[in-house]
Amino acid sequence: MSRHTCNSSARTRLTPGNADCHMALSTSRQVAPWEVKTVAPLASRGQGSWLWRRLSATAEFSFHDRWEVDGSIEDVAGLFLNTAAISQWWPQLAGVSVADSGRTDGGARSFGARASGFLPYELALDFRVVRVRFPEQFSVELSGDLCGHGAGSLCQKGSRVAIDFDLSVRVARPILHILSLVARPALSAQHRWVMRQGERGLRNTLSLRKSNGVAP
Repeated sequence: MSRHTCNSSARTRLTPGNADCHMALSTSRQVAPWEVKTVAPLASRGQGSWLWRRLSATAEFSFHDRWEVDGSIEDVAGLFLNTAAISQWWPQLAGVSVADSGRTDGGARSFGARASGFLPYELALDFRVVRVRFPEQFSVELSGDLCGHGAGSLCQKGSRVAIDFDLSVRVARPILHILSLVARPALSAQHRWVMRQGERGLRNTLSLRKSNGVAP
């Protein structure tokens, strides 16, 4: 069984990002020099500037989550590696479809899934695994209703495995962009709820397989 040192802190945090907006002005006729006017970018003008910054900031999310489960790091990483079966223990990540299986360690793998929680919407997501160091680390890029990147790190702590997730995404779906302005706490709460369900499902699967003497 592998042994890896890991940070013992556990938290979930949310950090808004920033964005810049530029607007170009073009004309189809020639104008005299005295007719030329400088038009300030939207991002630098009064109420429009505030609204754009507000929308941009609320559309960006960063999370850190930690799971802890009983088992070996190899068994836990093996369940993540079995991408097509993830929804069996994490039903909130449904409809998993592997487009490219990539390498045997999961590197270069591409797959799609639908993520859902207690709010009445689903996210259509595409994942591409960009880095793997099995069984300790993996990194992915996300596209679809959310765009960004995520990473996971696993380490053995005695008989338990700690899994740290970092996710930085921007809402790409227009209706969710608007919801993020007025319901940001609810969207964050849904993320935490979905992650708790995943931890619970992984813990139950490992416990059941151990009691049945079945290796993941």
